[in-house]
Amino acid sequence: MPANSFNIKGLTHEQVMEAREKYGYNRLEYKKENGVFDALKSLVKEPMVILLLMASSIYFISEMLEMVLILTQNSKSWHLFHHILTYILYHQNNK
Repeated sequence: MPANSFNIKGLTHEQVMEAREKYGYNRLEYKKENGVFDALKSLVKEPMVILLLMASSIYFISEMLEMVLILTQNSKSWHLFHHILTYILYHQNNK
């Protein structure tokens, strides 16, 4: 089977070079984007996500306060809580 069975002639080299000078290269220009970062950025802007984060923060803080109140009723428990909290804070600051 012949390569050009429809007798189609393409542009000559000179025509191609002239078209490139006049119109530019046949390329799409695009900006490379960070898909993960952009997805997280758009996710944080969602009102439902903001509401969920606020509700979970309030729940976490209230649970922590309840734990502190329970542990402070017993002095031995308070010392244990203090040591655990000090250990956690020390290792977070030394990362």
